[in-house]
Amino acid sequence: MFPKAIDFNPLIPPNHIADVMCLRGFSYALDLFNTFTTITYRGFVDKAILGVGQVDRYGNINTSFMGGTAKTGMRLTGAGGAPDFVSYAKETILTLKGGEFVEKLDYFTSPGYLGGGDERDSRGIFASGSGPSMMISTEAIFRFDKRTKEVYLESLFPGVDLNKIRSTVPWDLQVAKPLKPFPVPTEEEINYIRTFAPHHCIPRQMMNELAVKRLLEFAGGKAKGK
Repeated sequence: MFPKAIDFNPLIPPNHIADVMCLRGFSYALDLFNTFTTITYRGFVDKAILGVGQVDRYGNINTSFMGGTAKTGMRLTGAGGAPDFVSYAKETILTLKGGEFVEKLDYFTSPGYLGGGDERDSRGIFASGSGPSMMISTEAIFRFDKRTKEVYLESLFPGVDLNKIRSTVPWDLQVAKPLKPFPVPTEEEINYIRTFAPHHCIPRQMMNELAVKRLLEFAGGKAKGK
């Protein structure tokens, strides 16, 4: 199995958990089996960051398939260790980029707060106090109510309309009163992201337009024999 690394310093963002970039500057490496048995199940994961395809009001996640059945639906990335990390990590942060809110998941891949309230803790099979703490989309930041465990809107990105967010949620979304201001990144943080992951710093439409422009320029040069 490909080793997983800790404290690595990749040159570019890894494409997946077994990307060779994860080995640059690492201080500790282990195989996939021990990633779970030695690190995760023993409670040594402080934060887990998980992407979602679908998410319900209690932070339960679907990353398996959407629409239809397991055979006919659109296949997603799969579990990929997400059930283990959300079960044992001290804190889990969800990211919603291209995913959606649903009343009922097409497939239950990873446990959030199950049916809400104290149901997760009362099961006795999850690390105490674990579960999603927040969720970040491309337009807002969400948190989970400490008592009900239901997701609520904490802050909006500048220029985003509240009604637009509400229209994407199939239930009466609770909203913090007052809404907290969005934490604006520092110049140092912005420069780091632009250097480390420049392809994530421009809108997809603009990125596609630039790619088409470069392709046409390349094809034009070929036609002229350059």
